[in-house]
Amino acid sequence: MQLISLEANDPRFKKVCFNKRGISFIIAKQAEPEQTDLNRTYNGVGKSLLIALIHFCLGSDKKDEFAEKLPDWTFFLTIQIEEETIVLARSTNEQNDIYVNGEKYSLNQCRKYLEEKCFKIPQDFKFLTFRSLLPYFIRPKRSSYTHYDKPIEECKPYQKQLYSSFLLGLNIDLARQKYELKDSIKNIENWKKSAKKDSLLKNFLLGVQSPDLKLIDLEEKIAALEKDIQAFEVAEDYDDTVQKANSLKRDLLENRNELNIIGTQLKNIEMNLNTESELESEKIIRLYNNAKKVLTESVVHTLKEVEEFHKQLNNNRKRRLWEQKITLLDKQKQLETKQSDIQNQIDQCLKYLGTHGAIDIYRSICQQHDDLIQQKERINAHQQLLENYKTKELNFRQEILKNIENTRLYLEDSKESIDHVRDFFRKLARRFYPDATSGITVRCNERDENQICYDIEARIESDPSGGIGYVKIFCFDMTLLFCGNRHSIKFLFHDSLIYSETDELHKTEWFKILGEYFNKNNTDYQYIASINHNQLYDIQKRLSPEEYKNIVENNIVLELTDEDDNGKLL
Repeated sequence: MQLISLEANDPRFKKVCFNKRGISFIIAKQAEPEQTDLNRTYNGVGKSLLIALIHFCLGSDKKDEFAEKLPDWTFFLTIQIEEETIVLARSTNEQNDIYVNGEKYSLNQCRKYLEEKCFKIPQDFKFLTFRSLLPYFIRPKRSSYTHYDKPIEECKPYQKQLYSSFLLGLNIDLARQKYELKDSIKNIENWKKSAKKDSLLKNFLLGVQSPDLKLIDLEEKIAALEKDIQAFEVAEDYDDTVQKANSLKRDLLENRNELNIIGTQLKNIEMNLNTESELESEKIIRLYNNAKKVLTESVVHTLKEVEEFHKQLNNNRKRRLWEQKITLLDKQKQLETKQSDIQNQIDQCLKYLGTHGAIDIYRSICQQHDDLIQQKERINAHQQLLENYKTKELNFRQEILKNIENTRLYLEDSKESIDHVRDFFRKLARRFYPDATSGITVRCNERDENQICYDIEARIESDPSGGIGYVKIFCFDMTLLFCGNRHSIKFLFHDSLIYSETDELHKTEWFKILGEYFNKNNTDYQYIASINHNQLYDIQKRLSPEEYKNIVENNIVLELTDEDDNGKLL
């Protein structure tokens, strides 16, 4: 894929036409280089915006700021893939759609279309997409220049390794295999962590309890409950019988109270019957005998009558007491009979309740039985699952070791092609740092605790500085462009940031390399860069006029200035 041009439906946008072959520079100039107005700098003229717009037309995520600040704008990016010219059009208002040569595509459809055109990605290969690989050829953000192999800030270590492996032509099946094996082990570890949150299973995993002994306990309890359930007779009138028994107990208590009262009354009658009025009779007789001496005959006769009257009264009292006693004894007998009857009824109720149970009690026992059965089944399932997972984990770890061995053998067999990549990077790096040890190394990651298959490292062993980091990025990107595999990308686009901390000697060598590798007469590759005008001063001093003209002046496709809005990209 090559970039041909970028334009918009609004005439305020400066159309950008890239050289189909060789170098294309977008120069940012200051109208007055000596001015001190901080609002007028190389920033803000549209260099970074140009990169963002190219990504926008190539299917980047929706940008709300474009819809906000550039309403009703449509941008058109013309690209060429092999001999096919393709025009991509995307509106800031309707960012979910991209038109490909006038035909409407959804955002995902367009990405898939470009992916098939530009990269040879195996089917259903996770993480490998057009949008994840394109940033290695046109880094989208300032943060993309922090790490040579991480133009996408969000990518994880496995993804970073996968993208580099893919573009360098390494065996990505080995990389995916180790990732998936380690991911499977991670899933088992996550299951164990989740199981530890279960109050029933936690102690088994921690070794506090033995699942085997717990199962024996549960089986014993289940067997006891099953025996109770079999012997249990449900009484439909259980509650009524309980109420009847309680009522009978109240009646029995009342009856006993009445018997106690009658018993007390009978004791009183018995005492009264046993108490005679002998004392009064003796007094009368004694008085009568004495009276014979001193009283007249008539008086003595009267006393005799009084004694007879007293006897009569005493006899009448005893008769009444006997009559009361007979009545109370009769009532006492009735109450005793009633008490016996009530007690028999209570005994029958208790006997019935003792051999029968209420339905809710029966259900409670059944529920306890079911709960224990479920616990037993969960423990059995957990034990079975744990054994399966242990077997799987062991197999996964053995497969990882096998994967590591296969990776080592593969790298030994691929030494020639890997050395070619190493030497290309090394050749470029030594142009900047002749005495530095440099190159790209690919080693087998033999650690079985991570997901990384290859340790891929671009090295330039020299004094640490900001400039060396940008040189490493340049050399790495050039290596992917010229020595990479599985892609049909034929351009490299760098922001002016990459030149910012490079000294004049290295910067001059940089441009000489561009002149050699992107000679229009012998290459189909493009090198596109935005660059600040002041960054060219040092280069111009060190290149011959002819070199500067051939490398720089003849390849300036657009100049942007801070003089006014007309000088900016839009």
